[in-house]
Amino acid sequence: MRLATDKFIRRFLLHVLPDGFHRIRHYGLLASAGRKTKVAKIRALLGAETAKQDGPPSAEAIPP
Repeated sequence: MRLATDKFIRRFLLHVLPDGFHRIRHYGLLASAGRKTKVAKIRALLGAETAKQDGPPSAEAIPP
């Protein structure tokens, strides 16, 4: 696809964030840093049951 120079620059600049902005994909409640503690706190505040952390299912529990 060929684009005029001004259209290419316009489309390229749509992906550039202004100064002071951060991409949000590495932030938030489910970011890998502290995910377990944040989810546990959210569940406690909502009064939800904590998730059971069972190991992988054993071969005996899976029917043939």
